[in-house]
Amino acid sequence: MLDSSAWGNRRLIWQFARKDIILRYRGSLLGGIWSVLSPLIMLAIYTFVFELVLHAKWSEGSGDTLEYALNLYPGLLIFNWFAECLGRAPKLIHEQPYLVNKVVIPLHTLGWGAAISAGTQMYISMGLWFVACMLSGYPLTPHLILLPLVPILLLPWLLATVWILSSTGVFLRDLSQVLPILITSLMFLSPVLYPIKALPPTLQTLAYLNPLTFGIEALRGLAFKPESLHLWTILISSLTGLLVAFFALWVFKRLSPYFSDLL
Repeated sequence: MLDSSAWGNRRLIWQFARKDIILRYRGSLLGGIWSVLSPLIMLAIYTFVFELVLHAKWSEGSGDTLEYALNLYPGLLIFNWFAECLGRAPKLIHEQPYLVNKVVIPLHTLGWGAAISAGTQMYISMGLWFVACMLSGYPLTPHLILLPLVPILLLPWLLATVWILSSTGVFLRDLSQVLPILITSLMFLSPVLYPIKALPPTLQTLAYLNPLTFGIEALRGLAFKPESLHLWTILISSLTGLLVAFFALWVFKRLSPYFSDLL
C-alpha cells in the first residue's frame, strides 16, 4: 500500500473526512444539495464564457455547446479536486493545533481525510457527468466501468502534494498567499479548457509531465474515445506518483516533530 498505516487508521481517516463534509455544509439552507448544485453552476459559467462569449470550440468534435460542456466537465472534476486540497494544504496543520500539541495521532492522516472529503464531492460530480453523457446519446461501453479508478490512480500525486505543502506550510506562512496564483496557473497549464491535441506536439510531451493531464485525458478517453488512451502514459504516471508520494511522506514525518514548536 501507499501508506501501510492508512488501513490501520482507516476509522480515524474516515472521521476526519466525515467532519470536513459536515462542516462544509453546516448552517447552509440547502445543505448537501450544494454538492450537486455547485459543479453544475460552475459548468454553466465556464461553458457560457468560453463557448458562447469567446466562441471557443472543442477542436476534436462537432463544436456544439453540449459537446463542449461534456468535454469541459471532466477537466473541472479533476482540477477542482486538486485545487480544493492544494488550497487547504498549507493551513491543514495550523487548523488542528490541538492534534499536534495534545493528542498523539499520525498527523499525515489529515492529508488522507482532506483528499477523501474533496473526493466525495468529485465522485458526486462524476456521477452527474456520467448521467449527462448517457442522456446525450453517448453509448454505454465496458470502458466506462473504469471511470471511478482514474482518481484512485491520481491519489498518490494528490497526497504527495498535500503532505509537502502541509508540512512546509508550518514553516512558510506565505505559502498560503502564493498558492492561489499557482492553482490558477495550474488550471491553464492543464488540459481543462482544451483537448491535449490542441497543443503543438512538443508542448503535448511537456503537458504529460503534469499529472493532472493523464487523469483528465483518461476520463475523456474512457467516455468518448477509448482508442485514444495512452496506457503506457497512465502506467508511468501512476508509478511515478507512488514514488513521489513515498518521498513526500518521508519529508512529512521528518518535519512533523518540529510542528509543536511553531504552533
